[in-house]
Amino acid sequence: MRVQQSGVAGHGGGSMKTRVLRGTLCVALALGASLTMVAVSGGVAVASAKDPQGTMYVADEGDNAIDVYAPGSTGDVAPERHIEGVNTGINVPGDVKVDAGGDVWVSNYGGASITEYAPGASGDASPICTISGPKTQLNENDDMSLEANGTLVVGDIEDPGGQGGAVLVFAPGSCGDVAPIEEIVGSNTGFDYVDGVGTDAAGTIFADSSLKGSVQVFPAGANGNVAPEYTISGSKTGLGYPDDIIVGFDGELYVTNGYGGPVNSITVFAPGAKGNATPVQDIVGSNTEFGLPDDLAVDTSGNMYVTDSEASVGPAVLKYASGATGNVAPTGALTGPTTTLTVPEGVAVAGPPEGTGATVSTTDSGRSISLGSSTSDTATITEGTNRHSPTGSLVFKLFGPDDGNCSHAPAFVSSSQHVSGAGKYSSKAFTPTAVGTYSWQALYSGDTHNPPVTTACSGIPAETVTVQKKTTTGCSTPVVDHVFRLGNAKLETVRVLITGNCLSGATGVTFGAVAAGPGSFEVVTNRQILASPPEQPAGTVDVTVTTPEGTSAINAPADQYTYYLPRILQLIPNHGPVAGGNTVIIHGLAFSGSPAPTVSFGGKPSPSVVVSGDDTIRARVPAGTAGTVNVHVRTFAGTSLSTPASRYTYK
Repeated sequence: MRVQQSGVAGHGGGSMKTRVLRGTLCVALALGASLTMVAVSGGVAVASAKDPQGTMYVADEGDNAIDVYAPGSTGDVAPERHIEGVNTGINVPGDVKVDAGGDVWVSNYGGASITEYAPGASGDASPICTISGPKTQLNENDDMSLEANGTLVVGDIEDPGGQGGAVLVFAPGSCGDVAPIEEIVGSNTGFDYVDGVGTDAAGTIFADSSLKGSVQVFPAGANGNVAPEYTISGSKTGLGYPDDIIVGFDGELYVTNGYGGPVNSITVFAPGAKGNATPVQDIVGSNTEFGLPDDLAVDTSGNMYVTDSEASVGPAVLKYASGATGNVAPTGALTGPTTTLTVPEGVAVAGPPEGTGATVSTTDSGRSISLGSSTSDTATITEGTNRHSPTGSLVFKLFGPDDGNCSHAPAFVSSSQHVSGAGKYSSKAFTPTAVGTYSWQALYSGDTHNPPVTTACSGIPAETVTVQKKTTTGCSTPVVDHVFRLGNAKLETVRVLITGNCLSGATGVTFGAVAAGPGSFEVVTNRQILASPPEQPAGTVDVTVTTPEGTSAINAPADQYTYYLPRILQLIPNHGPVAGGNTVIIHGLAFSGSPAPTVSFGGKPSPSVVVSGDDTIRARVPAGTAGTVNVHVRTFAGTSLSTPASRYTYK
């Protein structure tokens, strides 16, 4: 939370913008949040694997800086480094995050921007990306939640239209003046000053409505002027003016309460808490040292860290033990003049490093199914090189139809299941209700020794399932899932093997825009076709199959076939008389085809060309002049390139 300040000079040379509140943010790495990286709130983020476990990041509004402290820092200790200066673009930092690659993200309340810095950035470092401009709808942005796939969720304390605040969702890779893919804003939302935001493994969005003393909860993919799915509010909740929110992987909810409201506290709710729910932990009372509790972080052991610019010990980051409740004293405090803390706005603790922890791979139940059939996914969790047996939780999500970025509400989210060591874990079956392509993701929470892992949504090795309409023939539209070149290591191609589903009765096979000729393909089974590719220029094309039920959809790169240019590997001999008339044996690749290839020596055509397979040509040398020329072979695919192996010398 931001206390009302005026004229407080920062190291950047400006003064802090006056405002009464301040916020925090979400994502809980510590609890095994669904992120691969951070879990942070209002100005503080969990460090990436680039920093050791326990590294602490703090956004200090008073200094316009991001301060980084060594693991275990407590008492009056100096930070290891700062990010601050004119070139940084930092302007009243409201939140900070660190992604899995070590990039540092800062929400600038005073600049209506999000700035991103390279791993290890220090001093007056320029951002490598800035999200800013009228299309972004950023106005008084405070806290952020950075999801595992790079989706960025931002809380706008006050939206440009003055409707009580907003939650903005930006697609992975967003940079510049880009519009959010989702914007939750309007009278139906129940917002009145949005500060903290957070997401659980399912993508559910939790946002505080600070001045209403409530937490608004929206399903993944919510957009526009929508009402929350449910709220948490009431006399039993212990909520005052909620500031920061952290949501654990399984839905446990941590909330700081301050804002100069009726209570200074940390309230913790069990997963699924709704309405006038009683917290399972409530840290409140004179022993807590609270003056104005602000942002919150939770480490992998459950310890809680809270920034407080008006703590009884001075501006501080206060630490409370896992499970603490009631009128308890902090177990540690980062405070004192050496810390350089003036108005700390957030704190977070780095989780376990990447690269040594458990890995996750997935296998779906089938690449293609008919509408009305079910699909499921299996995750294999393998122990990492750190040799720590994985524990924690696992959730499966199915996105689609046709949501290639997994950026919208999932069609299915499994219940969280306990991970007890390396092995295979399977989702429940789900039956899609619409045709299209669906993408499976497995989300592993991580634990004290293993970082969180989220499997890929698209590309390789992503798991996709194509749902086709079932027809009266008992089979759906054909699907091509692999194209194999059948030939030797020299790329001599006799046929290609096309695999997929519902290939029986094929009436046509097309390579790019060129159809295979009559009699050039053979249906072997419902899942296999042998075909001779039609001749066309070098390049990569998609292969499609047509049956009475329709034509297969593009499924790149699995359905792709590559045509190669001819290539000369050796000339025997590579020299001869200027009169020509001698024969040269040309060894190479991709020489076969119709019409027959031609050969030229320095641009002069060979008077006789005999093709002896895909890799050998015998060519008579035309007359020339003394010197070295390039030999070229031209086929339907194109002309071979000039290389040292293609040089012929007239003597």
